Amino acid sequence: MSGLLKSYPLPLAFLGLICTIAISIALMDNDGFQIMFLNSDTMYLPSIYRDLMVDGGEFNKWSFNAAPNLYPDFLLFSILMAIINHTIATTITFGILQYLLFVFLTGNIVHVAIRSLSIHQKALGILLSGLPFTAIILHNDLEFTFQLLSNAYHLGASISTLIAIRIFIQIFNKKQSAWWLIFLIHITLAGINDKLFWIQCLVPFLGLGLIFLFQKNFKLASTLLLILTASFLTANTYINSHREPALPTIERAFREFAFSHTKESATNFMHDLKMVLGGFDAKSIFYLGAFLFAIFFFVIFLKKKLNLQESKTIVFFLIATSLFTTVSGPIINGNYISYEHHRYFVGALLISFLVGVFFLISQLKESRLTRFSFTTVCLTIVICFALHTPRFQEKINLYPRFAQEVDTLIEKYQLKQGVSTYWNAKTHEYLCKNKICISAVFPDVFPYLHANSRAWYFDENKIFNFVIIDNEDHLRQLENIFPNGTQVVQEGDTKILLTPTFRFDPATAKLVILQDK
Repeated sequence: MSGLLKSYPLPLAFLGLICTIAISIALMDNDGFQIMFLNSDTMYLPSIYRDLMVDGGEFNKWSFNAAPNLYPDFLLFSILMAIINHTIATTITFGILQYLLFVFLTGNIVHVAIRSLSIHQKALGILLSGLPFTAIILHNDLEFTFQLLSNAYHLGASISTLIAIRIFIQIFNKKQSAWWLIFLIHITLAGINDKLFWIQCLVPFLGLGLIFLFQKNFKLASTLLLILTASFLTANTYINSHREPALPTIERAFREFAFSHTKESATNFMHDLKMVLGGFDAKSIFYLGAFLFAIFFFVIFLKKKLNLQESKTIVFFLIATSLFTTVSGPIINGNYISYEHHRYFVGALLISFLVGVFFLISQLKESRLTRFSFTTVCLTIVICFALHTPRFQEKINLYPRFAQEVDTLIEKYQLKQGVSTYWNAKTHEYLCKNKICISAVFPDVFPYLHANSRAWYFDENKIFNFVIIDNEDHLRQLENIFPNGTQVVQEGDTKILLTPTFRFDPATAKLVILQDK
């Protein structure tokens, strides 16, 4: 019993953090939740899972994102989906678990490499890690909350960065050479998975290796630099060998080395950063805190006169460097356009913020008042979530009106396989209750291969007979493509064009009408 009483803060802290995240999801309006968390981009991992794990699709038919999100993202999502077997519930659980991984890894790195944390310090750090979610609780900032929980963009690269740092600490502290192989495998897979990992992790580690070399620590420097080089060359070779017509295809990133747009990107970034910091809200505090912590870490590193004899100094250097390379990378590369591209570096900001929180907590002394306050806050959060459980359940069981309307038309006209434009295809397919195949196309009904499987278009059994209509202009365009044998059917605001059966020519990808209705 005494052991339970001593260890209770940790599970209570995690429960409090989970409930904080769950409350933030519950407070979202259903339309906003659907638009952010259940759009065609966020249905990327569910579509890979269904195709490969359920429908028996072929891996080599896929055209993956420039950041394929396979490691560790898809690995984690697949495990959760196999257990939960519910797309929306898995998407929510994935976001929560991913955030918990951030908290666990940053807390562990602080504990092992910077300063040992007591159970109560760990618990308080875990609880305070929920502060960014007050952005929606206090300010209804849905987009920022989504960026913290997204399953579709670049948070996996940040998780991989933390894992790489943790492995290197193990190597540095324990002098266990066997961990070098694990380090090599991990950073190679992470490098293939997302090029952002190159600038978020590999570049800071490259700087670390050069400093070791400058300090004449030749054994550590040479091993680290050799592994970084081997990892980069392997990842780059693999990615470049999977361009079209090679299969599976990893697409090229938006604006690679577009230095002519660097000035424009810098201007856009400064405008958006001023807007964020000028908001005087939870998000601005998060951003400001992350940058100040990174500057603080770098100052400590400089005060040590580049002395890398302690794992603490190494971590400070890597975290600070990682944030600034990650933020500056998209700007220099010329592919930062608007606030939505903060997704490139929100993970690096989160790492700096969380490490800073745990570091500050490590400086506090424990007291009965602190423990009492912590327990009271945790229990209050749990009770608040209990009161919001019905709204949280609404999100899990979300059945949007457009999905209901499509389901009605599916049942009435016995629809099986059709097409729709990208931003409608996967949301209609995965939020409908009926089994339906809706492949993404351009408005002119040309295959939209981005983030999809070629088999969905070019297999012999892929015969289509309807198109979901976006608007009146789209309908007129479709009537020119299908001049005969069409019928517009409608349920509520949803319109579907019943067409002659058609397929796509594997050689040209063009639409081929098979017969009139």
